[in-house]
Parts: sequence; C-alpha cells; structure tokens
Amino acid sequence: MKSSKFVDDVPTVVPILPLRDMVVFPNVMIPLFLKGSRVVKLAESVVGGDNLVGLFYQKARNRLNAPGDEISMVGTLARIHQVVRLESGGVKAIADGICRVRLVRQIQYEPFLMGEVSLVEEEYEPQE
Repeated sequence: MKSSKFVDDVPTVVPILPLRDMVVFPNVMIPLFLKGSRVVKLAESVVGGDNLVGLFYQKARNRLNAPGDEISMVGTLARIHQVVRLESGGVKAIADGICRVRLVRQIQYEPFLMGEVSLVEEEYEPQE
C-alpha cells in the first residue's frame, strides 16, 4: 500500500527549505515560523504556484547556503497551505507533509535554494 496522500506527479524541481531542529514527516501538518529574507521569499513565492516545497533537515546550524553535505538527502515534499506575514518580519506557514523525496542535486542558491528531487517509494502494512 502506498502513502495515503499519494502524489500523481512529483515535480522534479522544487524550492528547498532547510529546517533547523525539526524533521517533518509525510501525513503530518505542522506550523513553520520562518525568518530571514531567503526563506521568507521562498514561502511567499510558493503560495502563488503549486504550493509545493521540499523540507529537509539542516545539519549545520549557522549556514545560510547549506551546501549538499549540510542538509539531509531525504526530506519531505510538503504543500504550503497558508503564509501569514508577522510583525517581526518573518512569516508563519502551515505545511502539510505529502511524501518522502530524495535530494538529487541542488541547482540554485539565489534568491533561495532550489533542488532536483525524486520520489522515495515506500511500502507499509496497514494497521488494523
């Protein structure tokens, strides 16, 4: 059985959002509080499109560019449902994890990270 939120067409290129101190899983909805010009631009840019973003755990805490070895290679493709600008200059976004994806390569660093991803096929037994 495949994931309950199966995605027919996983895009090959998505914005990449490195997350500190947090791992997001498929089938989990979670609020994200984002600050910094690059991640705010990323969050605001996906709202007008397909709302899809790759969420990856960031291993290094003090990196802005997060080269390939500083973010995990497996993350979660998520749909951003809402982005609200906060008085502090950051944004609050609601992310809904869809499926696991593997980061094939990073292809853009400015104005925010973009990467080529591929679907991680998962099989699981349904719980009774």
